[in-house]
Amino acid sequence: MTWTAWRQQAQDFVDASISRLMRDEVFDFFAGHVDPLWTRRRILVEVTAMHAVGGDVLSLRLRSHHRLTPGPAGRHIELCAVIDGVRVCRSYTPLFIGEHELEVGIKKISHGRFSSWIHSQLHVGDLLEIGQIYGQAALSALTIEQTPALIAAGSGMTLAMAMLYDFAERRRMQPVRLLQYARSADDLVYLEELAVLQQRLPHLQVFFALTQKPDSSTPLHGHFDATHWQALDLPADSPVLVCGPAGLVDAVQEVLHDLGHRGEMHVEAYHRDLHMAPDGAAVTVRVKDRAVAMTTQQLLLESLEDAGLQPAYGCRQGICMSCTCRKLQGRVQNAIDGSISEEGEEDIRLCISRPLTDIDLSL
Repeated sequence: MTWTAWRQQAQDFVDASISRLMRDEVFDFFAGHVDPLWTRRRILVEVTAMHAVGGDVLSLRLRSHHRLTPGPAGRHIELCAVIDGVRVCRSYTPLFIGEHELEVGIKKISHGRFSSWIHSQLHVGDLLEIGQIYGQAALSALTIEQTPALIAAGSGMTLAMAMLYDFAERRRMQPVRLLQYARSADDLVYLEELAVLQQRLPHLQVFFALTQKPDSSTPLHGHFDATHWQALDLPADSPVLVCGPAGLVDAVQEVLHDLGHRGEMHVEAYHRDLHMAPDGAAVTVRVKDRAVAMTTQQLLLESLEDAGLQPAYGCRQGICMSCTCRKLQGRVQNAIDGSISEEGEEDIRLCISRPLTDIDLSL
């Protein structure tokens, strides 16, 4: 029996025998003196390796004593850290999740509190916490006879890489095209990892497109258009995964619609500009016995958190649906597309909704 397996069995025995006699925080305090990763329910992970993969993306290898839940590519994971005394959580797409380890790529975002701290303050041996793992498989209906197109840019490449690692593990003979966008050759990410994957995936073809500083080594230039799709040489019913800035996602959807694309499409858009806010009138948001004062310019999730409430959330960009809750009455505006809800009951996403009237929520 390996040391890891023996330790897991010993911890499972202690958990079953003693933990019922203690509160979670008491158990974690004493167990932490034996092993800082030993907790009852909280999932702590240790940073075992970190390296830059280009384009201001830092790859973290993490391990946990808790058994994680391996699964298909396309899910999200919430990472948490205490920064200046405040617990801060952000969601990322892991490149892979094993039984006790995972890897995640984190792009440094200008003025991003969590990503800037990760890039400047985190070291090998430090601990982070996993808040939740959620989401569904991307391109779930894919068959081995189909050739999917993975189109990505920036931090969206983590989802594309997750798909490729999944193929290398479970679908080695899967034909696949990858098209990565970047401003310049220096902004391309995961180049070394892609070279290794091309050895493991004999039917993987990789294309690069540079949008601002093209060079002679990269034949595709500029933003996505019909010629870029034609370069992939795929039929109109090929599955497509596109992940990256909203401009890229919108361009792919528009171009493929005009070309009569009929295949499955999975999209995840980041950094989408918010719709113009209303005039800032005062409103009240009622949650059970709480009344929270807001204005029509504020997003519900941020304002509820500022009031001391702790609603569930994930991506904070309207993608993952983790913050969905029931609106009982009142009207809200979708801050991404500007649409306005009906007056009655419906499900809304807190992270992208603004109240236009007094509203009641069921959290």
